Amino acid sequence: MLNIGQPHAQVKQKILDGLLNPVRPILTAAVVAGFCASSRYAWRERDMGPLLTLLACTYKQLETGKSARDVEKYLVQLGATAKTAQAAAEGSDGKTFCDARARLPIRLFQLALQFVGNFARSLGCDTWQGLQLVFIDGTTFKVPRTLANVKAFGLPRNQHGAGGLPVVRLVLMVCAGTGAVLDCAFGPNRLSELRLIVAVLLRLPRNRLVVGDALFGTYLNFGLLQYRGCHGLFFRQAARKTKPSKWLGTGDELQVWERPTKAGLFPHWLWRMPETMEIRMIRRKISRQGYRDYYLEICTTLLDPVQYPADELVAIYLKRWGIELDLRALKTAHGLDALTTKSPAVIVRELYSVLLAYNCVRAIMAQTGTPVRTLGYENARETVMRTCLLMSKAPTSSLPEEYRIMLALIRAGVILYQERPSEPRMIVNNKRRYPLLRVSRAKWRKTHAA
Repeated sequence: MLNIGQPHAQVKQKILDGLLNPVRPILTAAVVAGFCASSRYAWRERDMGPLLTLLACTYKQLETGKSARDVEKYLVQLGATAKTAQAAAEGSDGKTFCDARARLPIRLFQLALQFVGNFARSLGCDTWQGLQLVFIDGTTFKVPRTLANVKAFGLPRNQHGAGGLPVVRLVLMVCAGTGAVLDCAFGPNRLSELRLIVAVLLRLPRNRLVVGDALFGTYLNFGLLQYRGCHGLFFRQAARKTKPSKWLGTGDELQVWERPTKAGLFPHWLWRMPETMEIRMIRRKISRQGYRDYYLEICTTLLDPVQYPADELVAIYLKRWGIELDLRALKTAHGLDALTTKSPAVIVRELYSVLLAYNCVRAIMAQTGTPVRTLGYENARETVMRTCLLMSKAPTSSLPEEYRIMLALIRAGVILYQERPSEPRMIVNNKRRYPLLRVSRAKWRKTHAA
């Protein structure tokens, strides 16, 4: 790939100087060398070393639709002179990049993902009462139908015939303040999210408040969180039948949960749990202008109503919707809804590359000094991509100024809080359920503005 008429070392350095300049202050050569040492990866000098390969994998996932050939052509154009760039790019077929990516150990991708995620978390984590807030949720994505992929991941039960695609199940843990991915677990579609989340919880650091939906509010998960020195805040499971043991206030009570009699998932961990566990249940009516009212029921291991007020816990749980927006960004901006590689080993590397590229954008957003959740992700990603192209062609003296301009443009992309106007709960033609609306909606809103 690099045979373009210049000395080999000079070409590699030229590519590194122009590739992903906004990310280079985070993923430095020393940091990546540390990842290689931690994963016990030894390599010999090739066209693409570990640093260049990792940066190229990140660049490929910063924009949906880039192929291995596109990445290799871009690398060649960075290292070539004006006379040889076109001819060298036409001879690139993507094989050099694919071979280099296949040589990198998966452990190196994992370390890079955790490093960038923790870097973003250190700049803008969301804390409450000495606990760092993290969100958990799960999703699925499709992969091409090959014999290896079907054997590794399997087909969903609702797909039949030759048109079905293998599906991978993924569970993510993200930082509540920045949205950066801190940990993940994945497996075949037949594995439930409850089975995958156990591996994530067992790696969880102390003093974390984990917020999730009703699926994760199980006896086992609460027990594992207490075992790790953490706490949980989950939506109440509708099937659980319990009775209050102590009233703490209006819509606030303590309940005693009994250990399940059936072993279920991970019986060796379940039998280590106590036979009973005190769980706090909070019920609140949520009202928001322009939306229907609904009742929220959440359960938590934070039992003290004075130290942990119920209304503040409800406000924290309502922030959980942020992880749904993070999953949407991963699927729409980075193509996680359907990966295109055809072997399980490369699919794993592609998955970590997608999460790493996403974390890099989140880390840059955290450097703006503005709360990350108030900034538009798509605007930030496009700004980073444009800055990468500008900095690859700019002189070295102007790089700091280009970086400051990039942060200013990201900082300007603030998402305003949307308020819907009140709407009449009436319809025009059917008198059986609602009264007849006899004025225009605009006149109704003006009358009922209060």
